[in-house]
Amino acid sequence: MFPTEVVDFELFGIDKGASWHLRMPASPDEPAMGALLLLLNPLDKKLVAAVQKEKNHTDEQLALVQEMEEGIVDEIVRWALARWDELEDCDSESFGAAAGALTSRVLDEPTAWTPEVVVAASMDLRSSIIAGARSIGFGRRIA
Repeated sequence: MFPTEVVDFELFGIDKGASWHLRMPASPDEPAMGALLLLLNPLDKKLVAAVQKEKNHTDEQLALVQEMEEGIVDEIVRWALARWDELEDCDSESFGAAAGALTSRVLDEPTAWTPEVVVAASMDLRSSIIAGARSIGFGRRIA
């Protein structure tokens, strides 16, 4: 859904033990197109192969991609919540508008997640985000 590159994490100043890193814009006003860049660590050969494969994933590859999807949704929602008051005035084509829309689809009441609540109940937020992401088709299905 957005650009993905395999890069040397050390050269980018990213912990080399991480499998992926999502670059997001500093401002909600940046255009949605091109606002995200997913960086993959070449040291995680299994994840790189899973992401680069277009169809017929193995169960392991599918699990890796779904876990990453959940993490990406979590990062975008947390980004949006941290800027929630700014998102209302964003252009409809901005990343802020897209992140706000995703957040509203994933969380029943985004405004309930004030910064204080996020800090005090971070795991509760994560659980809500993952459940919401799964409900709209991202991440792993519980069967």
